[in-house]
Amino acid sequence: MSGSSSGRDGLPSELAAALDGTGLRSKVGATFLMLVSGLDGWPHVAMLSAGEVYAPTRYRVVLALHSDSATARALGATGRGLLLTIVDRKVCRTRVATTLLGPWSSNSGITFFAGDVEQVAVDAVDYAEVVHGIAYKLPDPERVVARWEATVAAMRELP
Repeated sequence: MSGSSSGRDGLPSELAAALDGTGLRSKVGATFLMLVSGLDGWPHVAMLSAGEVYAPTRYRVVLALHSDSATARALGATGRGLLLTIVDRKVCRTRVATTLLGPWSSNSGITFFAGDVEQVAVDAVDYAEVVHGIAYKLPDPERVVARWEATVAAMRELP
């Protein structure tokens, strides 16, 4: 697949809509991968939901990562990550320069990062399309979506 870079054009509108923090119940199953190179040279991956990635604008994303995860530690150390998504049957790779904002609360186990969209590449060709990426099913969607809504509400309040 070939890549088309949009640089500082920001997130594609379909991806911005997927990460706008609204209608979370309808976004159950969508998975967004945050890839980070650790200081040890190894890649680390967080599989995030629409309740853990919020895009207040096409140029900014806020991430809610588990504080004790290798991905959070690596992102805190490097400040650079790649958000890999499947949107509108295309692969979207978004380079994000992040800043550690800190924990949500002292006992939440969640740490927030804010990131500027640095570059976006969309892989698409006329002879093939991506039919799906990683997807999941929630055994207790009511409980999880309520937590997502609280998380996104907290992210909306961040600088």
